[in-house]
Amino acid sequence: MPKITQAHLEARRRQILDAAFACFAGQGFRQTTMQDICREADLSAGAMHR
Repeated sequence: MPKITQAHLEARRRQILDAAFACFAGQGFRQTTMQDICREADLSAGAMHR
């Protein structure tokens, strides 16, 4: 099984944060759900938590 590089982890983290910020800007922090962020980031819930 290939080892995940630090660069890949950092890119995934940035992808999730960018999606979260976009959702917060559009809906507000309290109205944003994890499903919203997953959809915006084009990731599954499992990928988000990994």
